[in-house]
Amino acid sequence: MEWERRWLEEYGALVAATPYEDSRRAWPKEDRRWASGKRQIIEGVICQLKDFFGLERPRAKTLGGLLPRLAAKIAAYDGPPLVLVHGTVDNHTLWAPALPALEESFTVFAVDRRGRGASGDGTGYSLKLEVEDLVALVDAIGGQVDLLGHSYGAICALEAALRTTHVRRLVLYEPPLPVGIIIFTAADIEHIETLLEAGDREEALIHFGREVLKLPPEVLQQFRADPAWQESVAMVHTLPREMRAVDDYVLDPAHFRDLKAPTLLLLGSESPPFLKAASEALHVALPNSRIVVMAGGGHVEMEIGTHLFTKEVLRFLEGS
Repeated sequence: MEWERRWLEEYGALVAATPYEDSRRAWPKEDRRWASGKRQIIEGVICQLKDFFGLERPRAKTLGGLLPRLAAKIAAYDGPPLVLVHGTVDNHTLWAPALPALEESFTVFAVDRRGRGASGDGTGYSLKLEVEDLVALVDAIGGQVDLLGHSYGAICALEAALRTTHVRRLVLYEPPLPVGIIIFTAADIEHIETLLEAGDREEALIHFGREVLKLPPEVLQQFRADPAWQESVAMVHTLPREMRAVDDYVLDPAHFRDLKAPTLLLLGSESPPFLKAASEALHVALPNSRIVVMAGGGHVEMEIGTHLFTKEVLRFLEGS
């Protein structure tokens, strides 16, 4: 649609605000009025982000040296805001199977983190910069926002919740925190970097799936047959820096003493031991958390066991 193209050019953001799956359908007058109002709200969020990063209007070329562009796939619904933060070698499309259920109750902001999808990248990298990106988005939305992070994105969400007063509830799905069980070694990072330098991006991703995530051969094969595999291959250069950020992370209970947001820790019963240990240790550290184990589930239930995943997320966020 024309306004979507204009927003992409002017704001560097992917925005969708349609009550229908097929945007080519003719909208009734009341729906056009509703969508127009929603676009104005989202446009206001983008303008606030530009103010936060010291950008000049109407065009954004950089985000104060942090991100050349901000991209968020926004599914418009007249409900409270929910920000989704994907993990490593993923982008906002990770959440696609779960969106129909979530969009029934929330205005969903599915973010592309820096260096992937439609988002740009900065000259340097740190977890702190990722967190600043997320805090800027949450604060720009305004009011109270629910925050859901998966894997490395859960670490970003956790740290962001400490730096803003606008997080109402927090959902953390298996953050890979180092709590005494080896997740990967320095040799794993070096091997992936060597493969990347040689231009063998696919083998770098295979090594990560096989040696770090411990994916069974049949699951890894299914992943490689999925169209999303090539998207992950395109993002594999972000792996070493995020692996180093995980390796440097220190889980200090005192760090979370003042975190007031009720927190749900989602855990798959079939997930690797290091993810279970991380969630259990985080549960002890957080002042207001609970663990829910998804029976028979693993690390990507938003794609594989979508109903189970959305049921638990909605039960928590809607307070039942």
